[in-house]
Amino acid sequence: MKSILLRIALFGILLVGMSAFSSEGQLKAQASLSPTAGVDLFTLPAGNFVSAPVAQQRLETKIQTLKGLLQGLTEGTPEYRAVWAQYIYYTTILNSVMAGKTIPQSIVDGLTAVSTDVFSLSRVTLLQYRTEAINLLKA
Repeated sequence: MKSILLRIALFGILLVGMSAFSSEGQLKAQASLSPTAGVDLFTLPAGNFVSAPVAQQRLETKIQTLKGLLQGLTEGTPEYRAVWAQYIYYTTILNSVMAGKTIPQSIVDGLTAVSTDVFSLSRVTLLQYRTEAINLLKA
């Protein structure tokens, strides 16, 4: 009876040890595949962008869409706060473009505006915002 309990205990320890070693490798692999790994959000994006007048038009259209979404949401809900953050983001980009800044600098200005504690956005969300703005304003 004691030998059976000892075998069960040893088998349990063996399983725990094996799972700990195998999960460590999976965690490292997942970390290296992270979409935000190695991306500096506040580096000016590279590429060809539209002219300032075209950017203004595209940004104004995006902002109007976000305004419409905000009107249909209840203030204070997570959905409202998410759309509100996007509204502030794109409005900041528009204001920077209208002030004569380049499109890449304006995108970084937008990220700076919404990366505060007021919005508490994750790095993944900020990367999504950056990518969406780059795609919106590409030539």
